[in-house]
Amino acid sequence: MADDIEWRAVQQTFVYKPELQVLLYTACGLCLRPGPQSWTRHLRQPPHGLGGAPLKRLVELFQTYRLQDPSVVAAPSPRSGGAPPFAVPGLRLLDGFECLACPAGLTRNPQARDLHLSRAHQQKPAQHKKTPLWRACKLQTYFAENRLIRYFVVALKSDHPRLAEDEANQGISYEEEKAATNIVYGFGSHRSAVILWLQRTGIKDCLKGLDKEQIQASFSLFKDADSKPELFLILEVMDKIFSEAHS
Repeated sequence: MADDIEWRAVQQTFVYKPELQVLLYTACGLCLRPGPQSWTRHLRQPPHGLGGAPLKRLVELFQTYRLQDPSVVAAPSPRSGGAPPFAVPGLRLLDGFECLACPAGLTRNPQARDLHLSRAHQQKPAQHKKTPLWRACKLQTYFAENRLIRYFVVALKSDHPRLAEDEANQGISYEEEKAATNIVYGFGSHRSAVILWLQRTGIKDCLKGLDKEQIQASFSLFKDADSKPELFLILEVMDKIFSEAHS
């Protein structure tokens, strides 16, 4: 009897949303990425700490749901007149920043906000004091893994339920910590700051703000080189340059 009560309590913290085909975990205000390995890994981590029979039953239950790939889960549509949609119940509310010049400029990180203004709009953050460049807003995202984060601006209803601050922060902090460590914010405190060629070539400025997956993709080899004939042209040009330099 006690086991059944505990199982129902655990089960009720998960909400399947068939209209979006996502699985919302209300205890941390996030959706779980599809797949048994992803579910197991997430639920075993603090603060959840699930294991044994309860975890096995949950995974079996989740496998009965039709879940969409996270990359195609659509954000809520704006309301009439272009007003932001109301917040999705159960998803965590986040304090963030919205760029006033483009809808893509959404972030929670002040450094990323300033980098966006500089790169995308050639605006110095200090100009915000004279002419507003961004505004504070409430954000939500279905998923918290770095490559799956898709922020959208939301408005609040007066009766919108909120997670307790400690509970919300505890639930999402692990994923956010992983995401934060995956982004290059600068080289000021890194040993590479003293390597002159990184500074002279400007590479350090190009890498700032990118996550490690983006950097890795920039120099990964294509599986099929024949589909990229321009690569051979680049190699020929580089070969000629090196030949002339050493002749």
